[in-house]
Amino acid sequence: MAIDAQWSSVVLLCPFSSDLWDAKSTTLAPVGNVAISATVGTPFGAGNAAAFDGTGDYIPLLDGSQWAFGTGDFTIEVWVYPTSFPGGGFGNDMALFGSLTGAPFPFFHLNNATGVPTLWNGTTGASASVAVTLNVWNYVVASRVSGVLKIGIGGVERYSGAYTTNFTATTGFAVGGQPGSRSLFGYLGPVRVTKGVGRGVTTLPTAPFPRPTISGTVLDHLAAPVARPVVAVDRKTSQVLSGTISDAITGAYTIYPRTFGEVTVARYDELFDPVTDECLFDLLPIYQRPGPSLVWGVVDTRSHIVSPVGNANFDLSITPFAGLPSISFDGSGDNVNSTSVDYALRTDDLSIEFWYRPINGGHGQAWSRIFQIGANSTNGTITCYCYNLETPARIYVQFYSGGFVTCVNTAAAVSNDAWHAVQIRRIAGVWTLYVDEVLESTSGSTSYDLTQISLYIGSNTWANESFYGNIGPFRIHKGPRRAAQVTPLANFLKPLLDGGSGENAIIYDRVIPG
Repeated sequence: MAIDAQWSSVVLLCPFSSDLWDAKSTTLAPVGNVAISATVGTPFGAGNAAAFDGTGDYIPLLDGSQWAFGTGDFTIEVWVYPTSFPGGGFGNDMALFGSLTGAPFPFFHLNNATGVPTLWNGTTGASASVAVTLNVWNYVVASRVSGVLKIGIGGVERYSGAYTTNFTATTGFAVGGQPGSRSLFGYLGPVRVTKGVGRGVTTLPTAPFPRPTISGTVLDHLAAPVARPVVAVDRKTSQVLSGTISDAITGAYTIYPRTFGEVTVARYDELFDPVTDECLFDLLPIYQRPGPSLVWGVVDTRSHIVSPVGNANFDLSITPFAGLPSISFDGSGDNVNSTSVDYALRTDDLSIEFWYRPINGGHGQAWSRIFQIGANSTNGTITCYCYNLETPARIYVQFYSGGFVTCVNTAAAVSNDAWHAVQIRRIAGVWTLYVDEVLESTSGSTSYDLTQISLYIGSNTWANESFYGNIGPFRIHKGPRRAAQVTPLANFLKPLLDGGSGENAIIYDRVIPG
């Protein structure tokens, strides 16, 4: 697969090859009956595409300045397989990508009666001279360069003219439809939007749009497929970009780094739980190291600043994994905190995972928080706490919107003085809570928008309502793959530790992903 030289300018890339997800990590929360389907294959052969039934289906996108193209260059590329032109006036025009909110906006769509691609700005439109074809794959692109807009179909230019609209809209963007109307009848293959770059309209892609990808097969010493951790490390910065565990049956693995930079790929013998490209936060206590002074620290391997408060300290005697300390909290104002816009999980699929060991039900204070993103009484906050009236205590996950609403909770109290692996998942709005690999609770589908950015582990943001006990590794993931992954308890959040067989790593040749 070729490298995308304009990757840094891409603001949306939906492969639709295995899930309804954006490789650039823009929020995707499909509405209606949007689904991955193999019915019509892909523009390049067998495979999957996103199916839209024309009755309320669309994929909303997170609001933001990434959609404000201004007067600059941009390119919108869509593979579309229409199955019907419904007619019925402008309200039935079939959306490909864009917004109808806060004009001037870009709204790229197919005419409801003719199937002609049109880019509309809220006042005037520019239309191709011919229509797309029903029941086949069509490559449709709108690209503006230096104030001149071109629209192409199948690699042939079908419109060219001055189009200097200052696109300022930042809200209401969606793929495949709009709220209540303009849903596509048919299928979407890969969709790519590039801001600040005009890619042109006269080249017909012969392969899916490139995304950083590393794949391969892991074999053991007998050349049999085997499950082993595989990690991609940025060759320039030495940061772990992503990792996975190869399939035990086939030995196959796929890793999605965030960039096309040169990386080193290593396969390890020792089983552990590597971070993936979906990992936003990875709390790791660093243990005592020899030298002129003893070095301790709490780090986030995803490079966010982490600040311990109070008596939060290391505990080498109580730990989920030998050789890795935990963090002890005495229940009187201790916490570990970090602030970043990355922690605004919005309506994305997610997985929040941690090891914890409660003492006295976790109650340093009555409403003891294991973690919280956001402040009490603040809309968009999520919290996980130990139920105040129990020892041992159940744990609850709640969302704040004018009051705390329970998403999920454990069915029974969680035992004191023992380590427990907790995974809080959300997939397509449905929350689940797993403790020690046991499903404890499932919610109905909700649209809770997690907007807050201050992460506190061990208390709330006021440094009260404090947790009493120990917390081990703690990760936050945003994306569908980790949320759907079942990790064996023995390896759950386990890092690569010194002294294991994992030090005997097989280092592959440097590769450029893709």
